Amino acid sequence: MNIPDFWPYILTAVASFLGAWIAARFALSRFYQEKIWERKAAAYTAIFEALHFIDNWYSKHFDAYVTQREMTDEETAKLRVAANEAEAELERRLASETWLIPDNCRLRLKTLTSDLKKREEDWFQYLDAGHATLQTATDELREMVHADLHLYSRPRVMLSRFVRKRRERKKRLSWQTPNTK
Repeated sequence: MNIPDFWPYILTAVASFLGAWIAARFALSRFYQEKIWERKAAAYTAIFEALHFIDNWYSKHFDAYVTQREMTDEETAKLRVAANEAEAELERRLASETWLIPDNCRLRLKTLTSDLKKREEDWFQYLDAGHATLQTATDELREMVHADLHLYSRPRVMLSRFVRKRRERKKRLSWQTPNTK
């Protein structure tokens, strides 16, 4: 046999090897992207869970204030422990997943934590401001997460942003005193 007789076999072997190598590279790349997506989803889930427990503290105290009901020491302690654990979990997640969470989400969460530490003069204003701050931050973070994880199309994100802004405007107008000037 001559060498020219082996060229088809050599080309077939080289093409098969290259095809398998390219397919393996694409599969490995997709696998790494999916693993990162799963880690992001787990981190965001933990963050939203922590925000829920923090918001629960504000909501329960707000409801007790509005209904003029005295909360028991046990109930208050349980809420405080849950909220403190949630704040610690939130800070831990932000520190440990700093390479994974985009800067805009991380900065929004830092702004949220600093806003929650601000004190109002009145207990009602403090609870209302904390609850409103948490709701606004949660809505904004949800949009950021949807964009980061590519969950929804752009028109849907814009629609949810429009609905949220309209809801905030309506809430703001309902709490404002009428302008008598």
